[in-house]
Amino acid sequence: MSVNVCPCCHRPLISAFEQVADEASLSMKERELFLTVANGFGGSVLREVVVNALYGLDPNGGPDDPRAVIAVIMTKTNAKIAPFGYRIFSRKTVGYRLATIIPTEAAA
Repeated sequence: MSVNVCPCCHRPLISAFEQVADEASLSMKERELFLTVANGFGGSVLREVVVNALYGLDPNGGPDDPRAVIAVIMTKTNAKIAPFGYRIFSRKTVGYRLATIIPTEAAA
């Protein structure tokens, strides 16, 4: 899969991330996490922004420990997006960061 990049800054366009989300068959929460963090590609996305994206509309306010639940969602998401060359990293006390990696299929 070729990724479309911005001609100015050479960052992947959000439509490319949406294509990855589709091809990786991400669940609704996995997709929301991936696209939220992808929106901040090249930097960090605050934990509060991610929690709000995942649970902001939840009438029950979301889980009691959203960090633990997000960690599980992140693990599942990373397994699905690794073949496309991406990984979400947790940044202590800050939030989350999406980075490019060597795809697992190419590394094998």
